[in-house]
Amino acid sequence: MVVTMEFDAVFDDFENPTFRYSLTRNWNKDLPKATIIMLNPSIANILKNDLSINRCLNFCIDHNYGALEVVNLFAFIETDSNKLSAKPEFIGAENDNYIRMATESAETIIVAWGSDKEYRTRKRHVWMQLLDEKKVYYFEDNSNRTPPVHISRLAKGFYLKEYVPMF
Repeated sequence: MVVTMEFDAVFDDFENPTFRYSLTRNWNKDLPKATIIMLNPSIANILKNDLSINRCLNFCIDHNYGALEVVNLFAFIETDSNKLSAKPEFIGAENDNYIRMATESAETIIVAWGSDKEYRTRKRHVWMQLLDEKKVYYFEDNSNRTPPVHISRLAKGFYLKEYVPMF
């Protein structure tokens, strides 16, 4: 069996990126696409995955998806999410458009942006303006942490559960 993986990513500037708006991996056009909304991009780019992208990709492959698109609440590329703030300059001028496009073309929408205790205004905006009326899921691992837990923090054996915001 031969599988062809297509890699793509959208940055504000390909040579010297500050914002990553979308990252996609396609491997089977006959299977559905999952869109995962996380907090902010780290080091993953058009060719390189990071831990979070690898875990998302493995989950999608294991659960019979054929494509993955990752978008973020904040498009600002930063390896230390503690350095983020809810300021508009971290969101990215085109970010809402890419979230909208990614979720409109997805069979399954998953939020993995971390606990709803932080960045409530931004999460509320994305929920009410971009996700309203859509069925949305989060990763559950029965750890009793406040959902939605970021994928890199999940215990083995996690699964999807319907998301109801708590902000």
